[in-house]
Amino acid sequence: MELLLKVFRIALGWSVIFALVYIYVYTQKNLIADLNIFFSVIIAGTSLAFIFSALEASLLNIDIEVDKMPILIESQKNIEELKMQGLDKKRGRHLAKIQNRNQKIIDIICNDERHVAPLVISGNVLSILVASFLPSALQKTENLSPLTFDFSWLSELVRFSSYSVTLPGAGTQTLTFFSAALILIVFGKIVPKKLGKTYKIQFISFFRGLITFQTFMLGWLGEALLIIVDAVEYLIGLFRRLSGSAR
Repeated sequence: MELLLKVFRIALGWSVIFALVYIYVYTQKNLIADLNIFFSVIIAGTSLAFIFSALEASLLNIDIEVDKMPILIESQKNIEELKMQGLDKKRGRHLAKIQNRNQKIIDIICNDERHVAPLVISGNVLSILVASFLPSALQKTENLSPLTFDFSWLSELVRFSSYSVTLPGAGTQTLTFFSAALILIVFGKIVPKKLGKTYKIQFISFFRGLITFQTFMLGWLGEALLIIVDAVEYLIGLFRRLSGSAR
């Protein structure tokens, strides 16, 4: 029974998503002036949002000790094998490369809080930019056709006073929202966060350069904004202490 309810919820959710995309995107495709810009903005924005969200989830869900991480254990085995084989110039460069990679991964994991804020900032700014630049690919028109759907084919089965339905929201605003927001929510937020939580070490290892770069570029801003969090935590702690002393 529980499995059937889960299948029903999944089917209902995707049915609603497809219905909204069909109504507000497909039926208004005539409002798209430049398909290349339209799809380029969505694909590029969603891809980068996917990476930032996955890395954010990876760093926020690190729950194992550094020396017990499979990728570092495997790397240590490779290092020991290289040392046993003797270090010529080529093996020495390979060994240095492995050690440098491991050190970067360890630094990111041990300072995860410092690296999370720049990724969160980048992901959210990116979503805003997608919604801002997408209208540049759309037509500017004042005379919009209403979103009317004809159900006259039901007249032989069911008797109604009218067999057409006009939905609100016709225009570039709803086209932008449902073409960008739904895709960003599903493929730029929900899916990557699940994958980032499951494959956290793999994501951190593969994108370690991007994490370091983002921290270098936006780390100062992240630290500045985290002061607000520290202030809120201090006020909450102060309020609890005052409430406890009052009792």
